[in-house]
Amino acid sequence: MRLLSRKTPPIVDTHGHVLPESISRLETPVINGIPQGILARGRSRKNPALLILHGGPGGAYIGSARDWFGPLENRWVVVNWDERGAGISYSRAVSPHDLTASQITKDTMAVVDWVRSSFGVERFYLLGHSFGTLVAPHVLEAAPGAFEGYFSVSTAPTSVLGEREAYAWTLERARLLNHRKAIRALERIGSPPYRSPFGGLDVRARWTDRLGGAWEGTTGLGASWKALRRGTEYTWGDLFLRVAPGVKFWMRNVDESLGSVDLNERFPSLPVPVTFVNGTADYMAPTETARRYFELVQAPRKRFIELPGVGHYPFAQAPDAFAAAVIPGPW
Repeated sequence: MRLLSRKTPPIVDTHGHVLPESISRLETPVINGIPQGILARGRSRKNPALLILHGGPGGAYIGSARDWFGPLENRWVVVNWDERGAGISYSRAVSPHDLTASQITKDTMAVVDWVRSSFGVERFYLLGHSFGTLVAPHVLEAAPGAFEGYFSVSTAPTSVLGEREAYAWTLERARLLNHRKAIRALERIGSPPYRSPFGGLDVRARWTDRLGGAWEGTTGLGASWKALRRGTEYTWGDLFLRVAPGVKFWMRNVDESLGSVDLNERFPSLPVPVTFVNGTADYMAPTETARRYFELVQAPRKRFIELPGVGHYPFAQAPDAFAAAVIPGPW
């Protein structure tokens, strides 16, 4: 991270010369009335754009984007966008009532228009990671012709059953490790559906991460911190004044239309070809629930890619295998 100003470096060849067709831009255009951070990077503007809907809720990715998605820049114009109220798009101007499927969908399409007009990119694909996989189907439903394909990465629990599986693994792991604090916290919220004044999904997800369910041997938070320190797209001020408050803002205010959608019932079909990319060691969003949705969902074409031994952050844990899975269609 930088101290005073944000910066993204140019994309260069082996001699250090800037590639003439490359894109390397970090900006905060006004998107539907709110300044929102957009990072676009790719070796050639002739490649299709890959718009990434980040996880969370509110877990913005611009600060870690080069570290996590750099290998994708060879085939794509990789577009990371801090959604309104998250990351460098956090501000007091964002209403708590704006975190709805409708508003985020409108913002998504405005980002597509901005990228198209700014760089001349005409082809777009969508990628949702974790919580982003709950947002993406709303976008595809609203604008079925805008994207040529969709990547569902570390698909979030698609139903109460999926969340119960994540909860059960976390509680079992806590008991196996005799982690009394985790056991108390998990037993206090009870099994889903959570109806507890002591929290719910946020408590479960926090302990899944701490107990190795996102990345065995470390945590998602640790992986994020490592990537953030190497990045230059956020400042230290952004981290404390925007990124951290943005996560809290989203957790408190995300609308039920996004936070608890049952994909199996709400989106039994998708209008574009879809690729599911899931790690077999992901217990934050268990692969079994993604597989069930994959078998149910109707799409023009679909494929399911499992990455053995990989957790919730495949782009960080297995970057080469992830880049090989996330390629432009047709598949």
